[in-house]
Amino acid sequence: MQQFLVDTNVFVSAIKNPESKAGALDLILELISNKNVRLVGNDLLLLEFDKYSERYESETASIFRKIRLLILSMQPHASRKIPF
Repeated sequence: MQQFLVDTNVFVSAIKNPESKAGALDLILELISNKNVRLVGNDLLLLEFDKYSERYESETASIFRKIRLLILSMQPHASRKIPF
């Protein structure tokens, strides 16, 4: 299984300009949906994502926050991996 870290710049591009030809949103969605990929990160990265989701409020940012909260609520705290 491959592991990837989504850089903050990619995340910001995805939420600010979801229809951009650069394809940041498409890349993130492909990584999320690929069963052979595991996204990695840490609490600091998630705080940055949250900060930019609030700063650049959009439908895409709202969806990312809801997905992340849903995944967090489904996992026991002790064994929780950092989801995106």
